[in-house]
Order: sequence, then C-alpha cells, then structure tokens
Amino acid sequence: MLAAYERERRHLVREAHGIDGANSRLVDAYQGGAITLGELRARRDRLKESK
Repeated sequence: MLAAYERERRHLVREAHGIDGANSRLVDAYQGGAITLGELRARRDRLKESK
C-alpha cells in the first residue's frame, strides 16, 4: 500500500516540475518577445487547468 502511494507521490512531483518548467519557458518566451501578454495569460491558464 505504501509503495502505491510513493509511486503516486513521485508521479505528482514529476508532473508539478513539468508544469513549473513549462511556466518558466512561457515567461521566457514572453520576455523575449516571442508571445504576447494575452497569449502568455491564456497558456498559463491552460497549464493551471491541467494541474
């Protein structure tokens, strides 16, 4: 039973790190002028929904 919880915890941690990385890349893209503020907001909203 504990092994299943540990696997789930590791999965969730990896998923959270992936979302954090995606968010950082979006901010970098915005700061670099590759996307607009509106697009940044829309994409971040989609990331939040995926949590």
